[in-house]
Amino acid sequence: MPFASIRSLSEFEEEDEILFSVNSVLYIIDINQTNEGLWCIKLSWTNETDQQLNNLAERLREEIQGSTAWHRLGYFVIQLGEYSTAEEIYAIFLDHISDSNEEAKIYFQLGLIKDKLGQYVQAISFYTKSVEIFQAKKTLHHIDLAVALSSIGTVYRKIVDYSKALFYCEKALDIAENALPTDSPSLATSYNNIGNIYIDLGEYSKALSFYEKALNIFEISLPKNHPTMAKSYNSIGMVYYNLSDYLKSISFYKQAIDICEKSLPPNHPDMVQSFNNLALANINIGKYGEALLYFEKALRIHQQSLTKSHPDLGQTYNNIGLVYCKMNDFLQASVFYKRALEIYKKSLPLNHPYLAQLYENIGRMHKYVNDQETALKYFDKVVTIRRKVLPPNHPDLARSLTNIGNFYWVRKNNIFHRLGIPGPARIPLGEFFHVIQKGARINDVDLIRKYGKVVGRTIEGITGPFEHGLPVLKDEQWKNARSIVSPTFSSAKLKAMYTLMNETSDTYRDRLLEYADKKEIFNINTLTEKYTLDTISSCLFGIETNSLKNENATLIKHLKKFFTIDFTNIFLYMLVISPRLARYLAKKGYSIFPSDTINYVSNIVNHVISQRRQHLERRNDFIQMMIDHEEAVKVEEAMTEQTKAKDPQQQWGTLKKSLNDKEIFAQGLVFLAAGFETTSVLLSFFFYVMATEPIVQEKVYEEIQQELGDDEISYEKVNQLQYLDMVINETLRMYPPFIKLDRVASQDYQLGDYHMPKGSFVTVPIYPIHHDPEYWPEPENFIAERFSPAEKAKRHPMTFLPFDDGPRNCIGMRFALLEAKIAIAKALRVVEFEKCEKTEVPP
Repeated sequence: MPFASIRSLSEFEEEDEILFSVNSVLYIIDINQTNEGLWCIKLSWTNETDQQLNNLAERLREEIQGSTAWHRLGYFVIQLGEYSTAEEIYAIFLDHISDSNEEAKIYFQLGLIKDKLGQYVQAISFYTKSVEIFQAKKTLHHIDLAVALSSIGTVYRKIVDYSKALFYCEKALDIAENALPTDSPSLATSYNNIGNIYIDLGEYSKALSFYEKALNIFEISLPKNHPTMAKSYNSIGMVYYNLSDYLKSISFYKQAIDICEKSLPPNHPDMVQSFNNLALANINIGKYGEALLYFEKALRIHQQSLTKSHPDLGQTYNNIGLVYCKMNDFLQASVFYKRALEIYKKSLPLNHPYLAQLYENIGRMHKYVNDQETALKYFDKVVTIRRKVLPPNHPDLARSLTNIGNFYWVRKNNIFHRLGIPGPARIPLGEFFHVIQKGARINDVDLIRKYGKVVGRTIEGITGPFEHGLPVLKDEQWKNARSIVSPTFSSAKLKAMYTLMNETSDTYRDRLLEYADKKEIFNINTLTEKYTLDTISSCLFGIETNSLKNENATLIKHLKKFFTIDFTNIFLYMLVISPRLARYLAKKGYSIFPSDTINYVSNIVNHVISQRRQHLERRNDFIQMMIDHEEAVKVEEAMTEQTKAKDPQQQWGTLKKSLNDKEIFAQGLVFLAAGFETTSVLLSFFFYVMATEPIVQEKVYEEIQQELGDDEISYEKVNQLQYLDMVINETLRMYPPFIKLDRVASQDYQLGDYHMPKGSFVTVPIYPIHHDPEYWPEPENFIAERFSPAEKAKRHPMTFLPFDDGPRNCIGMRFALLEAKIAIAKALRVVEFEKCEKTEVPP
């Protein structure tokens, strides 16, 4: 290594100065402060045999490449974080080239500079110019095209357009996988970019999978102190941070910082991510002092390297505000939050996640100082933004809604305590947590055992497409809809639908015969669900699903979503935490059902309604009966108007209005969800009883043979099977399709010693009533004779509630029972049910 003594030339004659060559590289061995206050730095030579240094130098030579010295200089200046200087270099270079390939690469570098400066629209413009040139040169599988596409994707991620981000990054990955060796760092970068998108979407397992693929490649192809390795460790650390494994995330963040400190200048912008990440993790383990130290390091670098309006600078202010808030220094916190907000409003779109994060932090600060109303305003802003940019099951959105739900819950008084009604302690999500943990049936039984037969609890609320359905309508709206819909399930109308039920029950019987011929084990519940779905869809909507024949897969998939609870749907939790908030959110488009399912099914039903109104088809189903009623009302209205004109003094009553399309759709969905559940559960457990109680099965079979013989099963005959009725009722007692029913007190009511104010939500637990030994001796044993006329007369009618009771009882009860009886009669005529090794039988 060239060096020379310059003591005789130095301005400081007393110092023994040495001049080293500009390409000298030395190791720092130790740094100590002398007694005189000076710093003593011990250095060690490096030489050509230092393998670690040689590897790093060789890697830098490979990366700092280009066809000209200008090109290489621009790249190197970008790596140093001197973006303005790099932009000047490339602008000069762009004016002096004629080669389109070089032009494309310069546009790419200009896009990279704008990207680093937070000027994302301009970055996309430059990147796109680069892509267009590469595509015009037909370099469709060239790695330069892949890098440009990937860069566009990463910018779209920054502006929260995740669908476009994923589109461009996946296109880039497809090219990279075909054009590069499996250990290429560029391929690893493609994996890393897609991982970044998935972490933003809250899909952490997918993100970790891509990050680990990237890290595996980097570990093979890069020196261990390469700056890219630091980014990879940071990415994996973020996954564990979001999974709340803070100690593991800190381990990865510290590895990243160690690399950055060895390989980058002390004020390099890439250092900031590592400092910020490590600080956030320290906040979550309560080490606020350390967190503030790292944030302040990040702030010093950002203030030197970024413009005053760069969003990353705003993010650092936001982070520092968060630490001060955690330390209860709310004045300082508000100062930094204000600085962050000023930057974000200048540099970011109104729906950017950074703004949502800041609003959430400000809302929490106001909550800590008991300014609940202001906190709620900020939490509402957070929900508005996150609902626009995040998928519906994203954990950040769930947290935002929980913040609002908890606010409403805290504001709500504990009515049960005031009324003297015993029950579990009121905590947000407490009752719902127990329902999820134990199951609703066991939770109800436990509550009654512990607190008696009157228990205070809080679960309510239905919104979305069901809000026009009979279970939700009140007062005159309910009376009008009920009076219109009730005739659908009269004996005459059911008899008209019988032909449609016959068709689906024949197919059900044939499928059972196929299993019997093969002596094949099968899941009765799956087959019964298909039969129920086919029958209800045909009789209600006039839609042929043919699920028993494994047809119409898309339609069936959507229909099943109406009676499948998705516990990842955060709106479900809002219904429990705060029904009032749930109704508010429903007006903004939230639902417990996927929007694509609602749109898909409503389009089909609306098409059917349109066909019927135009008299292009006619069937004996629910839709047709609603259309017939609608036309009858129009005729009656016309006749009434004519009569009024002749005798204006006559008093006229109010006609029942018809249902609009939304109301028809809502009633249909109620019948679909309720009818599917009741009948499929009833049939599944009925045949389970047949398999586990062979004597009962033999008695049912004998009655079918005696009453029906080989004759066609008619509507009248199937309703004459008395023993079958008893077995069905005992099945419904032991295995009720609905384990509870709900009511709202329309007026103040005295229930024994308890006063129920008007508006109280009352839940009747059906399962505990059906298994109460006071009314049902040996409740866990199957005894069909409980439902003989003589035994029924001994019991209070409210002890058996499989279809509810009172004016609001299940309007489709007769439909469900008829549907079940036809299937049972046709099945037991031709097959016998036996249990198999997979059949669970209680001891």
